[in-house]
Amino acid sequence: MPLQFRTFLWFATTWRLDKESLELVAAIIEHRVDALLQSQPHDDASFMAVPSLQTIQHLARVQALFIYQFLQFYDGCIRQRAMADRSIPTLLQWCEHLWQSVMLDAVHNEQSLTTMDMNSSDAMAETPTSKHWKAWILSESLRRTWVVCTSTIAAYLRERDGWNECAGEIRYTACQGLWDASSSAMWLQLSSRQDPLFVRSLHVDELLLSVAPTEVDTFSTALMRLLIGRDEMESWGRRLKSFLS
Repeated sequence: MPLQFRTFLWFATTWRLDKESLELVAAIIEHRVDALLQSQPHDDASFMAVPSLQTIQHLARVQALFIYQFLQFYDGCIRQRAMADRSIPTLLQWCEHLWQSVMLDAVHNEQSLTTMDMNSSDAMAETPTSKHWKAWILSESLRRTWVVCTSTIAAYLRERDGWNECAGEIRYTACQGLWDASSSAMWLQLSSRQDPLFVRSLHVDELLLSVAPTEVDTFSTALMRLLIGRDEMESWGRRLKSFLS
């Protein structure tokens, strides 16, 4: 597990156990964010910084900074919110570098889309299905992380300023069960027998007229609630039944 994410997991455990010490928690967040930023490549603002990290390292730092930033956004402390504001450009830049790293992997046809050491005995014994499953897990993690980061920042800026720029959209997999599959065999079975629902992140409302709520996973449900509102979600089942009849 990458260092950035191990550090966050340690902090998350501490935060849950010590909610009353708000000043201490805030100080820890500030220290961890500063340490994360200082640990990155010195030329991080340029495209040349992209190859200096593996894709999994790009993903880990984006996830770590986002969660720290999310806590600062909604901490209720003006100082913490101001610090989170200042890190928005960095997070968006890291998201862009993450995407560029994935594209570089594709250009160079690298088969390293898992965190496992491919020289290990376990890796050598892997089946093609298992390798595809792990590659899908990482690629889906990239997509979902990008969606969460850009959507959360957009929602925050809209709440703060009354408007926000559109960061664009990507496709991700919305099918119920795929993300939660506990084995490559289960993943293959689910993906083979039903539509994976590879949807556009800004057009998840298209699911309202094509599938039932039980066919969509919880990640997609949360995203849909953010983009189209609770009222639309509550009438989803009734409208779908009317549309199909």
